[in-house]
Amino acid sequence: MSSLNAVQEDDPVKFTAVSPDFVDSCWDRAMPIIHKACEVSNGRFTASSVKKQIDMGIQILWVLYRGDDEMLLVLTTGISDYPDRKLLSVIFCASDGEGTYWLRQREKIVSALVEWAKLQKCSGIELSGRSGWERVLSPFGFKKAYVTLEMEV
Repeated sequence: MSSLNAVQEDDPVKFTAVSPDFVDSCWDRAMPIIHKACEVSNGRFTASSVKKQIDMGIQILWVLYRGDDEMLLVLTTGISDYPDRKLLSVIFCASDGEGTYWLRQREKIVSALVEWAKLQKCSGIELSGRSGWERVLSPFGFKKAYVTLEMEV
């Protein structure tokens, strides 16, 4: 999955899917960030249940990092296989609390997710979250659909 790095070689900030073989090696740093996102899931998930789904291949762990290992953002995705449509679902997305630096990396993040969605034969990307996501992601073609944002790929 590391081929999904949407980066230039000289770019110090990288966004990539974490190979299942390496999830355990970065989980100690990713878990507190995932925990923050789980706190607003209204009891749907805990960090340990997310980890279990990652281990089972239900969710994929993605990280935005600077340098060798400074995590700026943690994101998880899964596939929603509806009867008439298959979508890449962004399940969790949370930052390290370092303000909005990661927002400047939106194009890198979205392009990697679009590439992954296409590889998985998905016709779009969906995410549910706070209404602020509409403002952040509308420049990339996401539109408010009920409380969920969707994008065609």
